[in-house]
Amino acid sequence: MPRPWREPRAATNAQILFGRFHIVKHLHEAVEEVRRSEMRRLSLKEKVVFRRSRWLLLKNPWNLTDDQKERLSTMVR
Repeated sequence: MPRPWREPRAATNAQILFGRFHIVKHLHEAVEEVRRSEMRRLSLKEKVVFRRSRWLLLKNPWNLTDDQKERLSTMVR
């Protein structure tokens, strides 16, 4: 039976590294999962605020416009 990939074979002193891309990918997937679950939980009236919110939640806070900041603060409440 093959050994798991994390079990060292020849490089006994090797360290396992996680790439920045993969970490960000998992972060984005987690944010999307929470956003979708919240959308399912909300009523139709409340969903209006959350529509088209995916990139707003993922965008760098320093790059938000004033309108986006206001919309984000409304969503958080």
